Amino acid sequence: KQFWIKTSERWQLCTDMVKRKGPQGVVVRSTPPQEFDESATSVRKKKKRAKHAPGASGTEPQEAVDGVTETLSSAGDVIEAEAGVDPPVCPGIGGPPSKLLDWLVWPLTSTTFLETYWEKRPVHIRRKRPGFWGELFSKAVVDEQLRGKAPPKYGERINLARFDTATGRKVSLNKEGAACWEEVDSAWANGASIQVMHPQQFHQPVFRLLLGLERSFGALCGANSYITPGSCQGLAPHFDDVEVFMMQLEGSKRWRLHEPPSGEEFPVPRDYSRDFMPDELESLLLDSVIDSGDLLYVPRGVVHQGVACSSGFSHHLTVSTYQKTAWCNVLDRALSGAVERAASTCEEFRSGLPVGFLKYMGSWCDSGVANGEEAEKRGLFESHFRDLLRRLDDFVDLDEVCDELGVDFMARRLPNGPEADEAATGKGVVVTHPVAAQDCVRWRDPSHMRLMVSDDPETKEPTVMIFHSGNNNSAQHMSSEGEPEEDVGCLRFEAATFMPALRILCCAPGAVCVDSLPLRHEEDRVALCEELNAAGLLLVEHAEKKP
Repeated sequence: KQFWIKTSERWQLCTDMVKRKGPQGVVVRSTPPQEFDESATSVRKKKKRAKHAPGASGTEPQEAVDGVTETLSSAGDVIEAEAGVDPPVCPGIGGPPSKLLDWLVWPLTSTTFLETYWEKRPVHIRRKRPGFWGELFSKAVVDEQLRGKAPPKYGERINLARFDTATGRKVSLNKEGAACWEEVDSAWANGASIQVMHPQQFHQPVFRLLLGLERSFGALCGANSYITPGSCQGLAPHFDDVEVFMMQLEGSKRWRLHEPPSGEEFPVPRDYSRDFMPDELESLLLDSVIDSGDLLYVPRGVVHQGVACSSGFSHHLTVSTYQKTAWCNVLDRALSGAVERAASTCEEFRSGLPVGFLKYMGSWCDSGVANGEEAEKRGLFESHFRDLLRRLDDFVDLDEVCDELGVDFMARRLPNGPEADEAATGKGVVVTHPVAAQDCVRWRDPSHMRLMVSDDPETKEPTVMIFHSGNNNSAQHMSSEGEPEEDVGCLRFEAATFMPALRILCCAPGAVCVDSLPLRHEEDRVALCEELNAAGLLLVEHAEKKP
């Protein structure tokens, strides 16, 4: 049912809200449609772009989260948690990865979220539970940092900015050196937004959240906090090159989400955008007020701009992930490696190009100016090139590429700190004294290790390498100073001797007795476990404590 209302000299189409209880306390609401005051040119642009936007505004039925088909009025949803249903308790960093994601997107499930929204469409999860995020982060923590003995420096830990409505641009208000509380508070009182960068580096609740989410996604996660005075806007409209989760911690903020201007790479762009002028933006995807306890998911490529509500300041934490984690990134690594292997092993890939090839190859020659002989040479050149291209597939080592990505991730992610030990297994403690043959051992957290097999560069013998996050510095996570060094945590074991024992540790459903490991000598069994334990990779249960 649709009807027309006239408000503030504008005609606006209003659609009755669709309310329906889902299987897990979910109420699906279609978002209010955009205002119908655009020019015919704008409407034509939107029709042209619609095929690129999954779930874009229109009349095609969309599959709702509980399997019932309905027509949505925009490309973004508002999901409401049903009143009277208790929210889940945060499972912590050691539970199953899917459980933490289930908690993050509740009342959706992680499966529904990934199938329906991930990389496809924005969603606002409205919970009406201001305390959902607990004591994750707060403005009071930021104030404490600013008043401390080592206040954060501008551009490193804190940024000040405001949105100039006259020019439509972001204005940086950063100064030199360290930021003091009086200076930041004065700028904030005059409309400046505060961006707190990388709170996981100094605040344990955010550290634990990102530690768990990196485990859930298998990819780096970053965080920034934004504190904006009432009725103010800190940033210009823009889109990001990452998947964004906005957790509203304090206050409320109105967000407008749009498709980017024509000509931008969309959807799922490879790079973040410039700042856009408001009149450049295309289809409105979502217009919603995010309250404390709510979550807003913004896929990469979706333009977003937010204004804090007039009732008070707004504070949200942005968690981002999946930067440069696309098929094109795998192809880039795989094909460059394949060319190197092909050239090193096959003479044909190294042979010289035909003498005089520039006479008949190039865009000008493709326009039909080449004569009969040149056209024939051009055809042979293209045929030979495509033959080499087809043969290049034989030299692609996809496992090697994924190993490289895995090692990169292991070198940059948050370290699995002592606070994760009990949550990871529910029992077991880190020991500093020697491991005995009668002790039982298990991996502390397999997700913080990357095992791979390669040939030792000196002996040429097969070697098992275990890369791990134990050497990483959480105080440099996701910052420019945190580039991984060549001495990333890595253990090496001769494959012929230690491969069977390492396989037992990887495949066993529980703790394994050290003395049962398939190594010929007891001292080898103990030495292996002691080295793994010294690197922080094992949990040890002592024989006298076994039931």
